[in-house]
Amino acid sequence: NRHGRCARFASPWNGKENILTRKKHFNFLVCESAAMRDYGFLEGAAAAAAGEGGAFQGRQRSAEAKPARDSVFAPSASSLSMDHLWGGQHESGDCGHPADSRPEWFDAHKFARAKEVFREHLFSFFFAHLVGLAMVVTKPSLLEPLASTGRSSNLPSLYRRYLSTLRHVKCWYEGDIWKANDAAAISIGKVRQMHRDVSAHLRNRRCPVTGGAYLSQLDMAVTQFAFIGLVVLYPRQLGLFVSERDLECVLHFWRCVGYKLGMADSYNLCAGSYRETLRVCLDMQEKLIKPGLVSASREGAAMSRDIINAVRVLVIFLSYEGMMAYWARQVGLQFNAALSLYDWWSYCLIWLTFNLLLRYRTFRNLFNWLLRVAIRRGTKWGSYLQKQLEVQELHSKGMNLGYAYRYH
Repeated sequence: NRHGRCARFASPWNGKENILTRKKHFNFLVCESAAMRDYGFLEGAAAAAAGEGGAFQGRQRSAEAKPARDSVFAPSASSLSMDHLWGGQHESGDCGHPADSRPEWFDAHKFARAKEVFREHLFSFFFAHLVGLAMVVTKPSLLEPLASTGRSSNLPSLYRRYLSTLRHVKCWYEGDIWKANDAAAISIGKVRQMHRDVSAHLRNRRCPVTGGAYLSQLDMAVTQFAFIGLVVLYPRQLGLFVSERDLECVLHFWRCVGYKLGMADSYNLCAGSYRETLRVCLDMQEKLIKPGLVSASREGAAMSRDIINAVRVLVIFLSYEGMMAYWARQVGLQFNAALSLYDWWSYCLIWLTFNLLLRYRTFRNLFNWLLRVAIRRGTKWGSYLQKQLEVQELHSKGMNLGYAYRYH
């Protein structure tokens, strides 16, 4: 539009008529959160989180007004909230603590159980990471580091970047990030150093940022949301039919990952219990993620779309419109774009896979196997797939395909 904003996402309360309803008579975008509507245990968890500590509410209020020396009760040490996270935009994303020793809160049983959950539900976690990244790149402080490295300038480079990210995370799931010579520990050390290098590069530019920090603690928390936020908020819509205890273990694993990457515990999104993390993720979704999607710049919207398009060579049924129509329904947004027949097919297949097929172990094992095959294929045939993406990008820009095939 004339303000340079992406108009594909809109608030459900803006009074605009949905293009899908007008043109195709398919109202995919029911403006309510299906996760909180369909699954009562999450709703109950959110309510319990909001009222946590209610039995001692009066006592705590009096303690805050006038501290009682003889009281055995104290406010919870975990006071993580979105208001607190906003303060992290002024602090470096790497607090500098050594990552070669395990913190005192480390729980080996939870860590091991989380890896079992990942192994059983690899396909679901892959899609949670993919969609989460496509959502958070609309935030300018995350978009700028991605653009500055030159590794996200086109579809082939985005493909290489996301495949590298996927292989790093898969390595963390399957290895031991605490064992010095393990491939997972080496991988996470490389990622931490890469973050430091990008931050230093941005600080040394001619016009450095004022009043904030590049790759700040807030940015790290938002990136953590990209990988784990949808798992916390919408496990069933991802085909994750697991217990709350298993989700606690998953959060513990990502708390460890955050620690190894230099996150301060006070800004670690996974430092609290499942219910506390659920409350913070809901707050972040409403105050940062959804507004970022609605008011995304042209560059942010293009990056979000290109991330999905770059992965289509690995997972052929993916469609940006189909996938975002599905997730817009979950988070409570309208997706103001008409779906083509292919997009409609992609939407239906995504819904069928996550809501029905992944309930059954046989299909989970099948999709996990297909994903592993796709990763090996993406590594082995990387050059060929990148050429296909170059052709796709040229075609989208209106160039002659004969020229594209001749010179690529």
